[in-house]
Amino acid sequence: MLAVPRPVHGETGKICANVLQDEWSPNLTLHSLLPKLSTLLHQPNTASKENGLAGHLFNTSPELYWSHVCLTHERNMNERLGAH
Repeated sequence: MLAVPRPVHGETGKICANVLQDEWSPNLTLHSLLPKLSTLLHQPNTASKENGLAGHLFNTSPELYWSHVCLTHERNMNERLGAH
């Protein structure tokens, strides 16, 4: 799993999202699940305790937050491709 900082995504890989925990059901369809996941990524619950630093950055400095996300993603991709 790529380590992209998200307010609802902890460093251990745990995702704090009701739709993936409390609301999960085998009856969920992609049609009903994808909009919820999209909202989770674009409008995260920044009060989540999973990644407080990411939530704080998202609220106080969105430009810095997204810059950090992009740099982290680039670093992760380089590591996966074997480039350093």
